[in-house]
Amino acid sequence: MLRQRGVSLSGFLVASVVIIFAVLLLFRVLPAYIEYFTVKKTLNRIAHDPEMQKATPAQIRSAFSKSSQIDDITAVTPQDLEISKEDNRLVLNASYAKRVPIVANVSACFDFLASSE
Repeated sequence: MLRQRGVSLSGFLVASVVIIFAVLLLFRVLPAYIEYFTVKKTLNRIAHDPEMQKATPAQIRSAFSKSSQIDDITAVTPQDLEISKEDNRLVLNASYAKRVPIVANVSACFDFLASSE
């Protein structure tokens, strides 16, 4: 055994700790991104609904409220929606921040801008 090959125990432990920390971080952050894509999908569905093209802002907010209860959206409320018309099409925007606790007093803050465009 003139030349030994392979990973030492200490190298294996350091690599394992780094990989485990990355996976735990991913598990903490992933729900925020899943909720963002759910908000975006909901805004697109409402904005492209033919019945909503002539709806009032109150009706649009009511439709978003119903969809957010079904899809379990908690980061955005109907009052957070920005409703506008561009080129005779309905455009919905929602801007919000999501704070995700990581460990003890360390947290990550994400700023999201979901749009129906």
